[in-house]
Amino acid sequence: MVKEKKIIITVKVDNVVPDTAQPRQDWKVNQKKLDLLAEDIKKNGLYYPIIVSPFYVDKKERTVLGKKALEHSKRKWWLLDGERRLRSYKILGLKKIEAIVRTELSPLQMMQIQFASNTKRLQISVREMSVAVERYREEFAKENKGYKEPDLIKSLCDLTGFSPAYFDSAEAINRSDEDMKMKVLSEDIGGYAPREIELATKDEHFRRGLTDAYVNSKEPISALAPRALRHDLSMVEKEGGLTPKDKRLLANQMMNDFANQNEEEKDKNSNFLLYQQKANKFRRLIKSWNLKGLTTVETGKLVSIIEDVYNYFKEERRLNNQVYSNGSNGNISGRP
Repeated sequence: MVKEKKIIITVKVDNVVPDTAQPRQDWKVNQKKLDLLAEDIKKNGLYYPIIVSPFYVDKKERTVLGKKALEHSKRKWWLLDGERRLRSYKILGLKKIEAIVRTELSPLQMMQIQFASNTKRLQISVREMSVAVERYREEFAKENKGYKEPDLIKSLCDLTGFSPAYFDSAEAINRSDEDMKMKVLSEDIGGYAPREIELATKDEHFRRGLTDAYVNSKEPISALAPRALRHDLSMVEKEGGLTPKDKRLLANQMMNDFANQNEEEKDKNSNFLLYQQKANKFRRLIKSWNLKGLTTVETGKLVSIIEDVYNYFKEERRLNNQVYSNGSNGNISGRP
């Protein structure tokens, strides 16, 4: 980082502009700590100045930084560190605050200060981080031509102390389909759901089906729910025979079935693929049993279990007011 002479001046609070792309955005979860800091500042004053960099926006809507901006009549201050202190000053109604001025920083260096300072104090959600990482990647690419993904992740880990897995979860939000991303960022869906979907299956059509369940659900679905479906999805994938459309529909049905398993109200939608998957799952279980040497009583118990399972599927279909077959001369066992 370029060496420079740091100066401390007093700036107007209203002229300090927080960066909307900095990692921490959800201040509600940290409001109590913010109030405590405001009380401390009121009692003892400011221990450390905030850190700012001068900027202004020219007639072509370009942001001008550094020494050139320092003396400009429309200059503002880009906040690099100290948003908690700045917010505390606003809570207290104070109009001016001491600031360390940095004039020799590139946008990437400014973001590095923000990451280092904001992620090591108060709680940062993975959804907040996904927005910040997207912006950080743009600036990192400008100064590191031809970089590899591990280089970017290492840079972020060094700055924040967070693990690569954490940043992978943040990036999974950015990799997700646009409707999922919007739902996550609006806090309708848990921030770790996109990564859990990626871990549940590599098949893009299954992933989209799981995503459909999240996006269209009227009730929140746990971000960890895809974990419960990993094995079943892998088995279905090995068996093959499904079209991309059926894969998407089946994954959606499986997720809804798992999420609503304790609900009393029956699903009115057609779930033939789901019931076929359940029947196939039971068939695999039967094949794994060692049936040699069973006594007459044990055989009777086995037949009883099979009948119970058969009736379970049949009753579930009846209660849902659905036909037992898929209308194409086939039933849940996959046989005509």
